[in-house]
Amino acid sequence: MTERRVIDTPVGPAAFTVVEGALQGVWIGPRDDGPGSGGAGPGDVALADRIAAALRALLHGSAVEREAADAALRAVPIADAGLPELDRAVLAAIRAIGPGRTSTYGRIAVAVGRPDGAQAVGGALGRNPFPLVVPCHRVLAADGAIGGFSAPGGADTKRRLLTLEGAGAFEQPSLFG
Repeated sequence: MTERRVIDTPVGPAAFTVVEGALQGVWIGPRDDGPGSGGAGPGDVALADRIAAALRALLHGSAVEREAADAALRAVPIADAGLPELDRAVLAAIRAIGPGRTSTYGRIAVAVGRPDGAQAVGGALGRNPFPLVVPCHRVLAADGAIGGFSAPGGADTKRRLLTLEGAGAFEQPSLFG
């Protein structure tokens, strides 16, 4: 039982899959496997409806709507059992970062008990199978630099997402460099 959805976002199409009551993955950008339903159960359809509505509100709504959408997305069960322990810990930590707010790779490393693990946190975020729902785009370098982003468009997409969410504490590109 699989329910797949594709929604339009300000950063391009986003697709996600729900299977047996849990989010299996989120993709930003076009997908070869296409949208559509694969005989999902009613619970999967309802969860997919909630995720789609929350993502739309997060990326198109007012600050109040973004906060409510973020809370709804934090409640979405994610299928992370097959991920390494560090990745699961990092994803859990970044789910607590609300829209319009940011953290750093180093702060997340400390939060997951790896104070010298900022690069490991970056690796875990690069493997995040649930972008947007698990907001890896809200994590920056210690100096406020935007850092990387594995979705199409890379750092530009990350910057756009942060701007849409009203985050203001990140490096803006300089006119001269």
